[in-house]
Amino acid sequence: MATTPLRDLLESGEGLPIVEEKTTELVIEYSQGTNDMNYTFSSGAFEPKKHKDMLEAAKHELSEEAGLAGGEWIQLSDNVNGIAELKWGRNRFVPFLVIDPVADETPRAKDAEELIEMRNNVSPADLKKAILKGQLRLPSVQTWIMAEDVLRQRGLL
Repeated sequence: MATTPLRDLLESGEGLPIVEEKTTELVIEYSQGTNDMNYTFSSGAFEPKKHKDMLEAAKHELSEEAGLAGGEWIQLSDNVNGIAELKWGRNRFVPFLVIDPVADETPRAKDAEELIEMRNNVSPADLKKAILKGQLRLPSVQTWIMAEDVLRQRGLL
């Protein structure tokens, strides 16, 4: 799942938060496969024993990684099976947009194996620079493109 909070989500879910200031939050995390640090939106795996659905998984990840909760949640894809991450892998993700989340008063604990830092108040222009430099993981790029369309339709960008 991936979450783009415009103030930035998530098998995997992506989330993008957006705030009134028209900024987002990026996770800077260690990527085992490439052995480096990369930008992503909050994201994580759907676990049937822990989550009732993808939205709940996305909300948990946003709380855990970004310390955010609430806001207006928009699922950005109607594809119930999610979007394939890569042609040679089986991972899929469901992208979400979160508009105006707030600080989570009781954020969920981060996973012990995760090395995560946050980059707050990222403008759309700075996000585009990171994309053009290849610094944002592909599911988050897809999430941003879909979220940007929704935000423009609503007059928020």
